[in-house]
Amino acid sequence: MATQAEILKVWVMLLAAYPHFAKDATPETLDGTLEVYQRLLGDLPVKAIEAAALDHVSRCKWFPTIAEIREKAIVIKLPTQPTAMEAWGEVSKAILSIGSWSPQPRFTHPTIDKTVTAMGWVDLCRSEDGIADRARFIQAYDRFVQRQHDDALTLPKVREVAAQLRGEERKQLPEEVAA
Repeated sequence: MATQAEILKVWVMLLAAYPHFAKDATPETLDGTLEVYQRLLGDLPVKAIEAAALDHVSRCKWFPTIAEIREKAIVIKLPTQPTAMEAWGEVSKAILSIGSWSPQPRFTHPTIDKTVTAMGWVDLCRSEDGIADRARFIQAYDRFVQRQHDDALTLPKVREVAAQLRGEERKQLPEEVAA
């Protein structure tokens, strides 16, 4: 994970690339902004942050927001996944070659495994509506990919608070039902 000193180096590079950003800002404002960048990017690998910043500088006219750097750093950090159609192609081949008489095979990517498990290997193999199965698979696969992306974007502190709140809600549910 990136240290404050490493994020400072990226910050300095961004200020050099966008000199107008700091033109009218007070030192206090810049310090405060840097502190927020350090706090909200510190959970990411510095190489991903640097690459995201370089990508932004090469493509955009304006100083990057934290969200823009986080988004690109996450995309860089996450493993490449097959497209939904590529994933369906792999599943289709397995259905034809293995069939329902064998246990669900391991696929080349965990998201494919998760989607097939959610839909049911035997159900996919025995289905007579390949067009509908393909559509349902693609929709489910894309949702799993999006969820993984969204989860990766979520700050660790936000995940922690959400988990605590969900835990507290679960503890309160039986009492609310009884009331």
